Amino acid sequence: MIKKTIEDLLIISGLDYTVLRITSLATDMSLLLGSSLKKRGIAPVLMKKLERISPILLEDLAYCITDSINNSKASNKIIEVAGKEEYTFLELQDLFSEAIGKKIHLIFVPFLIANSIAYIVDAITINKCNARGLVSAFTGGSTCNISEMNNIFDLEQGSFKKYLVDHFNSQ
Repeated sequence: MIKKTIEDLLIISGLDYTVLRITSLATDMSLLLGSSLKKRGIAPVLMKKLERISPILLEDLAYCITDSINNSKASNKIIEVAGKEEYTFLELQDLFSEAIGKKIHLIFVPFLIANSIAYIVDAITINKCNARGLVSAFTGGSTCNISEMNNIFDLEQGSFKKYLVDHFNSQ
């Protein structure tokens, strides 16, 4: 709600703006899931097996940010940005297995259980953690239509699959 309010204020402000709505970062995926998967071979996720995600590489996002400064096509726009590759969480499980070099397993936490735990955390912390908000943000997939992004930015995106393999081979 706060992000949407800020977007609305930018629109009516008269300022020149560009807002990039980011799905998920490849670095978040590799860091949040990757360390647990490499160490333990398992990691809990709040997503459904067939939910889809399109992680964008950090360097691709950085390009969009810097290019938007002097790109007239990005002026006064709200642009959804995501990676060019889209995966289900079952496909991600296979991708991580291949990149890590061993069979890994994602533990799919049912929404009802995750939301119940979040409710308890919010009650104990008096909503300081916004756990229910986080559960809500992490469920429902993370994809978008990147046709406008492709029309505005002259960007040849990198591959999340290659990024994962390179990431785990460098460790």
